[in-house]
Amino acid sequence: MLDVIHQQHVEVIVLFAHIEHVTLLLRTAIKNNVQKVWIGSEAWSLSSELIKENDIRLGTVLGVTLQQMGPLKGLKEFIHRSVSSTPPSSPGSGHTCAGYRRVESSFHSCCFGCEICRAGTYINHTADPNTCQKCQEHEWSGNGSTSCQNRTVVFLRHDAAVSIVLMLAASSTILLCGCVLALFVYHYDTPVVKSAGGKMSLLVLVFLALSSVSVFFFAGRPSAIICSLRIPTFLVFYTATLSCLAVRSFQIVSVFKLAAKLPKAYEFWVKHGGQWLIVAICTIAQVLLSILWVYANGPQPSQRQVIMETALICTWGDQYILFAMFTLVGLLSLASFAFAYMGTDLPKNYNEGKAVTFCLLIFYISWTLFLTLTFIFEENYVDITVANAFCILFSIVGALFGYFGPKCYIILFQPERNTATYFQAAIQTYNLQMR
Repeated sequence: MLDVIHQQHVEVIVLFAHIEHVTLLLRTAIKNNVQKVWIGSEAWSLSSELIKENDIRLGTVLGVTLQQMGPLKGLKEFIHRSVSSTPPSSPGSGHTCAGYRRVESSFHSCCFGCEICRAGTYINHTADPNTCQKCQEHEWSGNGSTSCQNRTVVFLRHDAAVSIVLMLAASSTILLCGCVLALFVYHYDTPVVKSAGGKMSLLVLVFLALSSVSVFFFAGRPSAIICSLRIPTFLVFYTATLSCLAVRSFQIVSVFKLAAKLPKAYEFWVKHGGQWLIVAICTIAQVLLSILWVYANGPQPSQRQVIMETALICTWGDQYILFAMFTLVGLLSLASFAFAYMGTDLPKNYNEGKAVTFCLLIFYISWTLFLTLTFIFEENYVDITVANAFCILFSIVGALFGYFGPKCYIILFQPERNTATYFQAAIQTYNLQMR
């Protein structure tokens, strides 16, 4: 090895080796009068054994970084300073990488590499060049940041275009419910209104209008009151709506199919106001579940950190109680569908099958779409809020147009079908077909 060094006429040798090998090499070099400048690593340059050697003069310790296919960093400066006996500085000791923290070499403590600071952290080389500091909860940063930025606070603002659309749609729905209600009150004594449920049909319109109010609670900064009113306002009044539709469908089926077979049961049902009792029980049950949900572990305004945004949201509260609330609505919808199906062969003027089925179809599609979008958006909380509001609105509009649309059409544009004679003829035709 020394022969090779001598033949190459080198003056400076960078030597990485264990102390026992270095001691043997340097003693052999002294013996053969090979006088060179040896750049040592921390493994041997501070060795007490070498210091005792009379013919070895130890200089400054130097950390060296070798770059693949590149020059030896700091070598020229070291040679110059070694010749002039000026202690050299450690390469890399004054070097900084913006957005990176310093990481000491596993072999040489005076050398270091650079490790990028991940998203959510930053590096302050003045304070601590070796540690990536975490941003505060209301701040964010990208990879390789030297500072943090404040997160943008996002929620469904009142002045947002989608909020304006939602509120206009909800207001229009309430107005339509009012118009249909006025139309039904004006034509209250006609067969169409009577077959739609009479007083119960008027109550359904009121329930649909009150359900629409829930849409207004989705816009604006979430608060404890707003979070508590969003879901219950819809579920309570929509439960009352579905219970009315289910009872009405059941009652029509009973008149044509069960009254003759079970006269006493039908008489008991009519005498004790069975339809009103069912509506009251279902509605009160939903009210009690809503109160339990709000006061036991109800929805609260909260924050979710998403990259550079802080989303203001309402939590879902106790999910078991919430599941029970939606289960009640689901069971009522299934009951409505079952009774509507049983009455598909009834006289056309009394056939609620198509109307109720259309209402429920919109209801199922709306909530299936909402659950799908919730899964897709995942952490895009504002979009989930918008989807929830539109889902509620579609459910209400579906019931309004699906159930009351055909009846309003007959009242306004086919008054000849809104007569007792027309309805009696339809019943007689049905009775003849059933014989």
